[in-house]
Amino acid sequence: MQVIGTTLAAVAAIAAADVDCTQYAVTTQSSYSTECTDADQNNNKIHVWPVGQPATYCHGWEASDQGGNKEKMSANSIKCSPDASILYYTLYYGVIDCGATTKPNKVEERNFTSTCEKGEDNMYGLALDLSCCDTRGTGFSNCKKAAPSVQFSSNLGNPKYYANGLLCLSGNSSSSTAAPTTMKATTTSPTTVAATAAPTTAPNSSISVAALSAISLVIAALAL
Repeated sequence: MQVIGTTLAAVAAIAAADVDCTQYAVTTQSSYSTECTDADQNNNKIHVWPVGQPATYCHGWEASDQGGNKEKMSANSIKCSPDASILYYTLYYGVIDCGATTKPNKVEERNFTSTCEKGEDNMYGLALDLSCCDTRGTGFSNCKKAAPSVQFSSNLGNPKYYANGLLCLSGNSSSSTAAPTTMKATTTSPTTVAATAAPTTAPNSSISVAALSAISLVIAALAL
């Protein structure tokens, strides 16, 4: 029975493993300044958003102050406009999984455009880099894969990011993504990255194999 307990604990640990959230990403900036930038760098909210995922994909983020109070937010339906000039999303306050526990008045439809505009939270927002929105445009050569990130206020620390409620691997990484050479000569209009296949956030195959092996051990132990 001890073997079974140990094995089940191992399976649970594998199931809760962090996921690699690195994927196609776009960048926005928010500030209380009408120019969308602030002299105090801590007030410039740089946000790296995942794109190219299904509408149900939930991007969550949180941070805490010295008193342990947490600021939790999440968003889904993250998509680009057909002309790759606007980023749309649905924002959820107080949860990291876009959950149903969110109060109706805490769910908002938001967007960032290529011009500095005032949002419902009295902050001004601007899309800094939407290169990954247009997979067939010339700008896609500047597209980079990156892990989602948020620049929190200076009083908040210990940031964490989530994909569909699962904790993302710590640390951010980015890599340049070359535009498909077969598309440059034939493309006449931009399309958004939402129409293309994108990396999933599921654990890799090695984790799945490990989980199956662990479950097999449980079955074998029960048969003794």
